[in-house]
Amino acid sequence: MIFLSDFADQAVVLPLATVVALVLGVLGWWRGVLAWVGAICGTLAVMLVLKLCCLAIAEDFEFASAASPSGHVASACIVYGGLAVLLLRDVVPRIALGAIAVAIIVAMGYSRIELHAHDLAEVIVGGFVGAAGLCVLGVLAGPRPRIVGWPVLGAAVCTMLAFHGMHLPAEAAIRSAFTPK
Repeated sequence: MIFLSDFADQAVVLPLATVVALVLGVLGWWRGVLAWVGAICGTLAVMLVLKLCCLAIAEDFEFASAASPSGHVASACIVYGGLAVLLLRDVVPRIALGAIAVAIIVAMGYSRIELHAHDLAEVIVGGFVGAAGLCVLGVLAGPRPRIVGWPVLGAAVCTMLAFHGMHLPAEAAIRSAFTPK
């Protein structure tokens, strides 16, 4: 399960999102770049706000531990589902893209639950936030230019393989930065 979960660590998805944006820009699909960057930044920002709200609730009510929506699930959904939206939207029906997003949410959610990193409610919240980001991306991106497919896919696979297994302690950083000492 760690192998699967590591694909959605911030140490993987942030470089992956950056490389995809750069390749889209080099290929001249500026609308795709803006949609991609906006949807990913918006999704991650919503997750940060939700995590901070959970920390505030835990502090106010003196909970030993508070729920924390799954950033791995939201990140996997928006980045990998987003790649599917950008690369396949003109090739497969929307229902298939929805099925891909659900499969990503279920697979990543299952890995996070099995690793005891999150419970079902936290996974569901992360899935909804990621799916909302996908909807925004789908609306904003517009039709894909023909030249975009293979270069983006190749760069994405190379980046995933290069960074897989690395870890960025985002959750710990959020907790330490926003909890009183």
